[in-house]
Amino acid sequence: MHVLLFMNSSGRREKSSLYTTSLIVSSLASFALAAIIIVAPNMAYAQVGGLFPFLPTSEVLSTYIVRIIPGAAFENSLFHYYPDDVAIPAGTTIAWFNDDPGQPHTVTSGTLEDPSNIFNSGVIPYTSFFQHTFDQAGTFDYYCTIHPWRTGTVTVSDAVERGHNFELRSGTGLTLDLTQHNRTVLEFRPITFTSQETTPITYNVSLLAPNTQEEIFS
Repeated sequence: MHVLLFMNSSGRREKSSLYTTSLIVSSLASFALAAIIIVAPNMAYAQVGGLFPFLPTSEVLSTYIVRIIPGAAFENSLFHYYPDDVAIPAGTTIAWFNDDPGQPHTVTSGTLEDPSNIFNSGVIPYTSFFQHTFDQAGTFDYYCTIHPWRTGTVTVSDAVERGHNFELRSGTGLTLDLTQHNRTVLEFRPITFTSQETTPITYNVSLLAPNTQEEIFS
């Protein structure tokens, strides 16, 4: 299975280098939580099973978490939604957690000047959350109606790369462009066997540069 990767050595958001990367995926019998891999310029990590950080309720079914961080109500805050620019595969559920003590917030689609009415959390009190599943491809802006300078973007792709044993979905489509967004989500789905919800799968994943075989991610 092959994907395209835009990345330069400095990790800056430029399209100066184009690599065709080899994606090596193997399935291991394991009872560990399945992971969706999160990749960003100069940063790569796994957000395991949608359960990090630890959640206060079992009703959350999200596969990705965006935080409303402490101090987000202030216009000059370094971050408001974190991360505020996410690329995800279609079908991903995002949960926004209000971690800003004493401050209510909203997650409302569109912009202050042009609301889209696709999703609206209403007021999210401190320690509460809102979740939404993105089933359609496209770019979705959102903002806080209480603090309208707080904005974010979710980019959704419905493209699928099908290999021998797995399907790969990426927030940036068949071209895995790591320079465009703060976070890009990759999702792997087995197609040669049926997995059960009670027995998650662990994937060993490596991204290799084709010429140097340098390990970009593992």
